[in-house]
Amino acid sequence: MRARDLLHLLSSKKRRTFSTTELASWSKGSEVAAGAMARRLRLAGVVDSPVRGFHVLTPDGRLAPPIEWLDELMQFCGESSSYAVAGWSAARLYGASFVPEEPLHVRLHSRRRSLTCASGRISFFTMQTSDLVHPRTLQTEHGRLMVSHQSEVLLELMMEAARSSGGVERVLPALAVVARGADPLTLARAASNAPLTWSCRLGYLLTRLGHHSLAHCLSPLLRDFLTTDTLLDPHGDTQGERNAEWRLVVNSRCRWKSTTPVTPLR
Repeated sequence: MRARDLLHLLSSKKRRTFSTTELASWSKGSEVAAGAMARRLRLAGVVDSPVRGFHVLTPDGRLAPPIEWLDELMQFCGESSSYAVAGWSAARLYGASFVPEEPLHVRLHSRRRSLTCASGRISFFTMQTSDLVHPRTLQTEHGRLMVSHQSEVLLELMMEAARSSGGVERVLPALAVVARGADPLTLARAASNAPLTWSCRLGYLLTRLGHHSLAHCLSPLLRDFLTTDTLLDPHGDTQGERNAEWRLVVNSRCRWKSTTPVTPLR
């Protein structure tokens, strides 16, 4: 099969990706021959192969950003129903345009090594709450994507606050945007399987942002199960004013005022 024939076939199928197995089927040859053909196409600048056996068309000689072929990649990897664009990347899709595009954060049920390719990086992670809340299927400018529900993104941002420098002040602007589309019942379901310290910090921050109904749904978890105080900013001082309602040591002022117009994705 010549490159011109392959491009015509993919165009007729409205496809921008294909696998070595599919190429072997279309060319009526072996997978070994199809692999050699894919290598020639890659050397000619027709395709790029971010994962072995998975190929993406490069019309202008450059590989498109990962978010544009993520859904096809997840289908190739057998994760089409279990992945979700999550955390920072989901916050960006929900209107937090100030969040950097890279890396692309993707939540999976099972562990997978992060992927680095010519056009960016995909950072995979797992999270317990993913069994309780189904991701949303959205049609975006990048095509079909599975995206974490806003209520779950709030908890994913708390995870980011706990494990990266900058703490809660770093995630607060994105939190303010995403909270507008969250709902209490879904948040309560997701939080029931997440670390209680995330709910402490999240409840306090939601109260500060004026989302009292969202914060209220987290209170029973703390009242029934939490027995010790936790730091609001896990990377800050151990000293601060105690907040009895949220069992927190408030060691961060969390000052932030939105000046960025937001256009949430519905």
